[in-house]
Amino acid sequence: MPLKKSARKVPKAAPGRRAQNKEATRERIVTEALALFQSKGFDATTTKEIARKARFPYVRPLAWGAREAPFIYRDFPDVFDPLWEAGGMKFSDTDNLVVRDNYSHDNNGSGLWTDTNNIHTLYEGNLVVHNTINGISHEISYDAIIRNNTLVGNGYGDTRGWGWGADLDIQNSQNVQAYGNRIDMTQHEGGHPRMGAADVIPFMPVGGVTMEACVELARAFGRELAETLNVPVYLYERAALTPERASLADVRRGQFEGLREAVATGERLPDFGPNEIGRAGATAVGARKPLVAFNVYLDSTDEAAAKAIASALRESNGGLTAVRAIGFAVPERGGIVTVSMNLVDHEVTGLRVAFDEVTRLAADHGMTVTDSEIVGLVPASALGSDDIDHLKLAGFDPDRQVLERLVDAAEEGTQA
Repeated sequence: MPLKKSARKVPKAAPGRRAQNKEATRERIVTEALALFQSKGFDATTTKEIARKARFPYVRPLAWGAREAPFIYRDFPDVFDPLWEAGGMKFSDTDNLVVRDNYSHDNNGSGLWTDTNNIHTLYEGNLVVHNTINGISHEISYDAIIRNNTLVGNGYGDTRGWGWGADLDIQNSQNVQAYGNRIDMTQHEGGHPRMGAADVIPFMPVGGVTMEACVELARAFGRELAETLNVPVYLYERAALTPERASLADVRRGQFEGLREAVATGERLPDFGPNEIGRAGATAVGARKPLVAFNVYLDSTDEAAAKAIASALRESNGGLTAVRAIGFAVPERGGIVTVSMNLVDHEVTGLRVAFDEVTRLAADHGMTVTDSEIVGLVPASALGSDDIDHLKLAGFDPDRQVLERLVDAAEEGTQA
């Protein structure tokens, strides 16, 4: 049975005041169901946006746009990558954005998405259901409140692992408060391993901060999180209290379902918090070096060969040190295959070494590299001066992906 949203009464301002507010802030208010097509149902880039009581059923390319003036885009399916740019609503470069009482469902992408330089954002009372990437994505932004939203069954179609297949995904953002949201792990299926609504919180040394300080902070934060929200917390990597929890993969073994069964029998008990895994699951808190998520694409549809290459690369199989890898087909790129890696210590095995080894192993299978991509953030020290060309790196944006640049930008934003 499809989910139905209960009726909500939205207070209405007097006509004169409403017109004044609209003129003063250039608010965009969406109040009707829109006949939408295949990517973003609503896209906004301006000083202040209010999206309210809109319904976004399975959409195609950007059906509503609000920038300096409203634009309508229809039937341009080649404009958007269905995983990178698709979704129900997307906002960037906003101030005092309010996203309230929307129903965003069954989109080929994230349901609601704030991406880059959104300041003082409020997500409230939204129903976000069955979107393929994330429910709500909030990234490279700061000062936000995400509260009292219902998020169910999102993240089931994220084949690349870009969005982590989460109901609520917060990345690289400062001062974000998320509370009162309903995320039920018993109803969640995702393409990425997971064990909790707030799945993993790593602390990483950047800009002169030491690993020892990150360990101390992770342990203190983990204890406070467990005591404040009554959530089971597991410490991992450098913050781990026992050697068997140094690896996040070992902590998350069996995912939510397996961990819940183990704890119920008195095994694998958390470091902090209740000895019971409820609907919100558990959270891993750790201290680690920044890892690099790196995908290399090959000119073949031979998924078995890609899996064999990934298996040979993995440290656990005697391959490259500090490398984890999987191989799979990418339907969005015509079924060609990729070798997707996590370089957990780029100072031990760097991007160039990993790329060259994939190239060598691919040649043994009669395959060549077409291009590569860095997924998410990368430390500046991981890239050499000519690595972008050598790695055949596609779509790389240093301002959005180099970790130190984002830290500097965030510090400049908070001082402004």
